[in-house]
Amino acid sequence: MKKLILEYWTPLVVWLVTIFFFSTDVFSSGATSRIIIPILKFFFPGLSPQELEFWHGVIRKLGHITEYFILALFVYRSLKVEQSDLVQAKLRTITFVFFRRDV
Repeated sequence: MKKLILEYWTPLVVWLVTIFFFSTDVFSSGATSRIIIPILKFFFPGLSPQELEFWHGVIRKLGHITEYFILALFVYRSLKVEQSDLVQAKLRTITFVFFRRDV
């Protein structure tokens, strides 16, 4: 049982803490624009300010999708170990991620 907690549930809890940290002002749009906009300007010097803002938003949205995809992987990995029915594990994963998103 202790191995299950350490191997399967600890990474999930660590990722939930990481998501919480990503939700703070440290990773707000204004804060990330100081990093992402200069990188975009370096690689695409011809982009207008409106295009830079658009791509900044796209990169941030892709980050959100990625963070919740990783969450789903961790939840599914943890639930399928304890659940013999994989369909149930998938449904519980979807439910968990859906309700976590609204918190």
